[in-house]
Parts: sequence; structure tokens; C-alpha cells
Amino acid sequence: MVVWTVGLFCGLAFSLLRLVGVIKVSGYQAKGAVHSKRGLIVMYRHPSLREPAYLPFLFFPRFLTNFNLVPFSTPGKAGFYSKWWYWPFRPASVPIDGENHRIIMPTLKRIKAILDKGGIVLVAPGGGREFKGRTFKTLGAGTIETVRVGPGVRYDDLSTTAGGKIVRRFRSGIGWLMDNTQAAVLPVWVENKGIRTKITIGEPTRSPEGLSRKKTLEFLENTLLELKAH
Repeated sequence: MVVWTVGLFCGLAFSLLRLVGVIKVSGYQAKGAVHSKRGLIVMYRHPSLREPAYLPFLFFPRFLTNFNLVPFSTPGKAGFYSKWWYWPFRPASVPIDGENHRIIMPTLKRIKAILDKGGIVLVAPGGGREFKGRTFKTLGAGTIETVRVGPGVRYDDLSTTAGGKIVRRFRSGIGWLMDNTQAAVLPVWVENKGIRTKITIGEPTRSPEGLSRKKTLEFLENTLLELKAH
């Protein structure tokens, strides 16, 4: 019922925003994002509060007839999931409580169960919006570097120097999911300019076999960052 009410209304709104040019989608299967029967992790750059609302509708209108294409969001529990106005979206959400370390593993196992059934989960691997991070990767002249905010160094300074080619370093959760599921990863680069949002969809991938958790995270970070170059 939620899919045919909230999903339909919001999907039509998303389509209208694309039609008038407020949202631009390009890249791999831009007219209908790919789905993997082994599960799909949509890992996206998270510069604002817009993209968590937009990205589920990359799968519209197909999720109206195939409920397995209804993507699960991963909102912060305190900031979003627990708010009264969020109730229509809770059936397709897995809340993340970054302050309660005791439930991190149960949360990851819940996401794993969705992926194991061939479901789709939207993940911002940095754990929050870009500018709230402390450590980042940048891409310049074909070279990827690690940079940090600190005394006299702000996120805006780092982003400007990198020409916007910057991502927040990932937390380990997505590495655990890669180690414990067969899900593919769909990298999605998001950037905003004024009211406009540009969404670039990369090709689905998996990290090479045999990588350590740290190397897996680096592979995924680099994969997302390199989308900006396209």
C-alpha cells in the first residue's frame, strides 16, 4: 500500500524534477538503475539532505510492479527515523544509530538479510554528510590523496582546492557487508549546485577477492571518487 501511495506520489515528483532539469541523471543505465539478484548496495556520495530523498526513485516506476526493487534507506535513527513525519517511509528503512555501538552488528545483519534476498539498500558509507567528516580523499591530476580538516583547514577549503573531487572516508560497515554478502555495489556520485542536483551512476562492481577490510574500503572509496572524473 505504501508503494502505491507514497511511492507513486514521490516517484512522479522525482520524474517531474528530472523533466524540468532540477535533477539530472546520467551514466550506467540512467533510465533504469541496474538490479542484481544477489542484492545491490547503492553507495552514494552524501553532500546534502536531498539525495536520500531522491535516490530511491532511480528505480521508479519499476518498483510499483516488482516490490523487490523497492530500495531500503538507512537514515539516522535520532535525526530522521524517529521523527513523527518519517512514519510513511519506515517500512522501507533500516535505522542507523551511530551512537549505540551495541546495535551496529544487529543493524548490519538486518541489512545483510535484505541483500541476501536480492534486495536493494542505499548506503552513505561515510556515515553522514560529506562536510561533517574529518578525513577525506581527493582526486587531482589523476592522483588520489588523503586529506584532513584541522586547525585553519576547513572542508570548504579542501573541496575548493580539489575542484569538488572529494569524498568522506568510509566507515567499516560497508566493508563487512562486502565480506559477508554476494551483493554488487552500484556507485553513485551526487553533487549539488543551487537547486540543481546531478546524479552520475557508475557501473556495478565488487571488490577484488582476497583484499583486507582496509583495502576493500580504499577500493570502494576510489571507485566512487573516480566517478567525478567522468
